[in-house]
Amino acid sequence: MILRGWHVEGFGSLGGFTVRDLGPGLTVVLGPNEAGKSTLLAFLRFCLFGPPRGRGADRHEPLHGGRHGGRVLLSEGAGQPPWTLERYADGRGGTLTSPEGAPAGEPELGRLLGGADAGVFSAVFAFGLGELSRLSVLTDQGVREQIFSAGITGAGADARRALQRLQAEAEALWRPRGASRVGALAEALDANRRALAAARQAAEGYSRVREREERARLGVAQLTVELEALRGRERHLMRLLEIWPIWRRWDLAREALATAPDPGPFPPDGLGRLDAVQTERSHARQALASLRAEREQLRSRPRVPQEVCQAIQTLAPEVVLQARRLEEIPALEVELEERRLRRAAILAELGSGWNETRLGAVDLSLARAQEAGIWADRLRQAAERAREAITAHEAAEHARGLAGQALEEHRAPWPNTEVWEQAGMERTRAMGRARAARWPALAGLVLVVVALFSLGRGQPLSAGLGLALGLALWGAAWPLVGLPGAQAAWERWRRAEGVVREHEALALRYRAAAREGETYAREAGERTRQLERLETAWAETRQRLGLPSRLRPEGVPTFLETLHRAREADAAVRELARGLRGLREAAARWSRQAAAARVLAGEGDQEMGGPELVAWVRQMDERVREDREAEIRGPALEARWRRDLLRWQEGEAAWGALLRAAGLEPEEDAGPEREAELAESFRRQGARWQQAQDLGREVEALRLQVEAALGEGEDVPHLRADLAAGGAAEATAGLVEVRQALEAREAARLADAGALREAELERAALEEQTDVVRLAAEGAALAEELGRAVGAYRCNQLAQCLLRQTLDEFMRTRQPDVLRVASGALSGITAGRYQRVVQEEGGEQLAVVDAGGMRLGPERLSRGTAEQLYLALRLGLAASFARRAAALPLIMDDVLVNFDPRRAGQAARVLAAFARGHAGQDQGQVLVFTCHPETVLCLREADPACPLVEMPGEDGTMLQVAAALEPASGRRRRGSRR
Repeated sequence: MILRGWHVEGFGSLGGFTVRDLGPGLTVVLGPNEAGKSTLLAFLRFCLFGPPRGRGADRHEPLHGGRHGGRVLLSEGAGQPPWTLERYADGRGGTLTSPEGAPAGEPELGRLLGGADAGVFSAVFAFGLGELSRLSVLTDQGVREQIFSAGITGAGADARRALQRLQAEAEALWRPRGASRVGALAEALDANRRALAAARQAAEGYSRVREREERARLGVAQLTVELEALRGRERHLMRLLEIWPIWRRWDLAREALATAPDPGPFPPDGLGRLDAVQTERSHARQALASLRAEREQLRSRPRVPQEVCQAIQTLAPEVVLQARRLEEIPALEVELEERRLRRAAILAELGSGWNETRLGAVDLSLARAQEAGIWADRLRQAAERAREAITAHEAAEHARGLAGQALEEHRAPWPNTEVWEQAGMERTRAMGRARAARWPALAGLVLVVVALFSLGRGQPLSAGLGLALGLALWGAAWPLVGLPGAQAAWERWRRAEGVVREHEALALRYRAAAREGETYAREAGERTRQLERLETAWAETRQRLGLPSRLRPEGVPTFLETLHRAREADAAVRELARGLRGLREAAARWSRQAAAARVLAGEGDQEMGGPELVAWVRQMDERVREDREAEIRGPALEARWRRDLLRWQEGEAAWGALLRAAGLEPEEDAGPEREAELAESFRRQGARWQQAQDLGREVEALRLQVEAALGEGEDVPHLRADLAAGGAAEATAGLVEVRQALEAREAARLADAGALREAELERAALEEQTDVVRLAAEGAALAEELGRAVGAYRCNQLAQCLLRQTLDEFMRTRQPDVLRVASGALSGITAGRYQRVVQEEGGEQLAVVDAGGMRLGPERLSRGTAEQLYLALRLGLAASFARRAAALPLIMDDVLVNFDPRRAGQAARVLAAFARGHAGQDQGQVLVFTCHPETVLCLREADPACPLVEMPGEDGTMLQVAAALEPASGRRRRGSRR
């Protein structure tokens, strides 16, 4: 199985983290501390096997939002299409989708994982530094059984599950403590035997129990009949007492109605109509009085003359506008003065001699501004070129000065030519003498060698003569070969020659600096002249454009902007002045018309200002409107007078009719006191009439309540008779007696019922005990079933024994293969320091054998070496699982941090070789999580083509890895992360 990628939607500190296109082989995941590498390892375990179980397990709730979970992409091998596995914490399980898009279940996921469970995956295939440092996770019995028996027919994960099922079935059949089938059957059989023995002894008391049961049943039946009669009497008395208060109130109400006096005639709604009629009459009187005063006032007010009305109607529409004009004119005068001052300030920025006339004469077109910009660019470039040429010329002159100074300083130790030539001649003569002496010295050396050879062959005479002659020739030529004077002459000539060559180099450098200075001088002069020509041409252009004489091209945009602001300020002043003149003219015209209207009104003897004229026109306009409204109100006022007079007359008629309906006679021209007396008499008679009506309604309502309380039934006539007789006290006393009798009868019935129940239970027990045949049959059935359960338990134990022997045999036969792979990996990591991994006696303990043959346990190894041993064991277990079941990805989180650099490099090469293929399988997959860039370099040295996946930190930063990583492989990825 190959892990193709993942998408973390929300898991701990990770959110929106996506990696795609992973393949087989070695892959490195690099991220700083707290980037989420351990969280990513937990996420992969979560997606493949679900959330961890147990109290206190870290569920990695999302810290940055998002749905809790994500998905991974899996494929069955290199080049195979991926499966998609999604898992979220709010769901019941993972969702596996095939490459064709069809849903798949847990069996398919188990097939992809080779039957590995969460414990095996975490112990062998996906582990961090904490798991690597503990051997217990690899020696767990469940892990060992599943690894060593994976993929074998009848064994593997199925065998482990079968063993677990057999253990569960055995515990269900028999356990020493707790519930089990064999124990339950044994207890039931024992109880059956005791009951059978008791049943055979108990039979003689059955008839007496039946007689006692019948007597108790008859007593219960008789007491039940008596209780029903007493309860009926109790219900009758309770209903009588319940209805009695309503019946008593009905009697009292009928008696009050019969004895009440006759109220006489009265209209049904008289009291309400009386208040309405009196209110209407009062309102009508008040309205007539108000209309009478309004008519008198309307007839007596003065009117405005017609010609004044016409003048005021002409002035009134503009009275608000005139008031606004009088308010705006002073403010506009102040604003106009401010704008003139602002225009003067902008003209002062332009310089002396600028006024409104000159503003209009300057061309502000875009072409002029662009032309000035072009000139600015030309002058700036020319000035920069001139400065560069002058700087280069100064640098060249400085270099020439330095070269000349060095040349002058070098002239002091300048050697004499004759001395230099003499040293050369001495060197030549000495070399000639040395060449002449070279051949005798060589001949002497040859004679010495020959003499030594003859001496070795037993010829002492010839050897002695040859040796003496050779040494003589060598001694004579040696002073000439190593001539001391020749060597000293050679050294003097060589030093003189070096000084001469250095002097020639300095002279050459000085001449080159001089030529370079002349070239830069010519170039500086030419560029300075070009700048002067451009300055002259700009002065002509500036005069042609009408610009100030001191204006530079780069200042033209600022000058034009200031000129634009000056023109805008001048246009604003002119426009505001025109508006102010218009306002003044309109205000003066309106004031003249208002003064003429005052003369028409006869008030022209006193002059008024603008605001006083506005107030006078408003006052006159109000009077004109009042005159117009008075003309309109006159007919309407008369119509209202007639309507209110009719309303008053109708109210008087209604007052009289209401009094007559109550038997009272109205009086004409009655004063307020008499009308109040008549109204009070009307109210008293209405109160008497209302009281009689209320009594009648109360009697009827109580009658209906009594009828509803009595209801229907055979007991209603008796209830009516008892209620009419008025026996409430007798009913209360009878109810007390009935309840006492009920309590006595109920206690007696309960006693008889208890006796009946005891007799029934005793009879049932006797009947059950006397069923000897049934108990004997049940005992036989229980004994047979117990025998079958014991046989099943024995078969179960035998099956467990055989299955355990099979699994142990599988582990013994396959353990050496695991140790072989682990031995090769450990030897590669330690460079042969430790060569083998072996089992101690008993097969439960491990040891390593070093190059000297010494056997060491894990407890005697250093921490780093122990972790290297545990890593090698995991490689062996993974290889064995791949051959038996499936090749799963090997995921490691910073497992090389405790290795020294040399062993880290060896371990990297072992992991790279393991990823390229192991145990004859296709290329596997190894993912190494780390926060150390040196680990990345180490892995890249082992496998230059391995891809790199980078995880950003919480602040978005990435770890910096050596630039040498990039050319090695183009597969450097960065995970996308929210």
